[in-house]
Amino acid sequence: MGFHVDAEVGTLEQVLMCQPGVEAYLGSTMPKEQALQLEKFDINLMRQQWTNLKKMYTSMDVEVVDYKGVLGEASTPTMCFDDLVSGILLKYEGAERSIVEALLSEDVTTYGENAAIAMNEVLIGDLDIDTKKEVLANATFTCDPGMLVGPVCVLSKMRDPIRQREVEVYKTVMQALGHTDFFEVTEGVFEGGDGMVMNNAFYSGAGSRSTPEAIKQIGGMLHGRFGMDSWIIHIPEAPNMPAYREFLSAEGKSLEYDGNMGIMHLDTIAMAVLEGPVSGEKTIIYGCKTILQYCQAIPVQQGHPVSLLHHIEGDGYAIKGWGEIRDIPLYEQQQLEPNMTVVSVGTVAGIAPTQTETADMLELDEIYAPRIDMSEFAKCGGRGHCASGQLKKSAPWMSSMYAAANQAVEVPLARAV
Repeated sequence: MGFHVDAEVGTLEQVLMCQPGVEAYLGSTMPKEQALQLEKFDINLMRQQWTNLKKMYTSMDVEVVDYKGVLGEASTPTMCFDDLVSGILLKYEGAERSIVEALLSEDVTTYGENAAIAMNEVLIGDLDIDTKKEVLANATFTCDPGMLVGPVCVLSKMRDPIRQREVEVYKTVMQALGHTDFFEVTEGVFEGGDGMVMNNAFYSGAGSRSTPEAIKQIGGMLHGRFGMDSWIIHIPEAPNMPAYREFLSAEGKSLEYDGNMGIMHLDTIAMAVLEGPVSGEKTIIYGCKTILQYCQAIPVQQGHPVSLLHHIEGDGYAIKGWGEIRDIPLYEQQQLEPNMTVVSVGTVAGIAPTQTETADMLELDEIYAPRIDMSEFAKCGGRGHCASGQLKKSAPWMSSMYAAANQAVEVPLARAV
């Protein structure tokens, strides 16, 4: 089988990563609401943190596929190095020549001049002053423009102008890698960070970045192809959650922008860490109860909403249709601590050095969770899971569902970094 992601909990074999470069730096020269950032970041430190995450995956026997390398090979340059630099500085008045030249030069060293220029031309977009072709400042978050559900690559439909062109570029990369099984979302809006498969079903957050219309369209396709049920997890906007609103007010954060950026995707609120078929007992979710208590679960195939969070024996909480929940405190959730990636059963990547309560809970659950600093990514509204477009993840208890539909697509082995 080629590219396939059986479930959120499984053995990760391949991941698509895009090192932040000139395109991310140019985003930092724009208003944060336009670039979809929470605060200014250090591009060099962000690049180092990306490299550290890549090294962590490699040490865990996960093959890292280089998004930029593939894109460079699939593209043709139209200008020379000096013209590209001049065009960037003319359009982005806040950009510093030394930083732009240094970042482009590193790409030339890594990919060769033609591929480096071609790839950056695509990511930066038109250099006309009045262009509507926006720079892809968030391209490093490779899980958002598309996601694999089994062998199907679901192509997102992004809400924000600065991210919309990511989908076509992501598809170019996937096609260059040999993938052919795509499903395009045409109803509403959807981003891959909202979706996950667990307990033999597809779950998607519906909040500021994804809508029920899109999730219903995806759910209909998955039910038709694999007999898979789907759930809409309705996430209210920040002003409509009193406990969250009080926290934001105390922190001096705006409700409409900072608040919604902190809960933009389901993978920033909750993440499956263990599933019953492999734990032998129960499914475990790491999520923020302060937010989840306001969420509703709506089954796509039936349509009757139910309260998502409910009490279980003792002081525990469970999520309807999911499993037992470990409560990540709100101050750690706001650092996007749920945004971890299951690398194998009993191992996750992406826990921050400062997030002690989450790490302590993982240790009690006997989950190996090496620490990694992704603080510069958090300033841009994402962390390790967002920056990890999963290409191959095997979950034996799910494989038969996809195989029975006889829809798996064989593709060549992906090129690694």
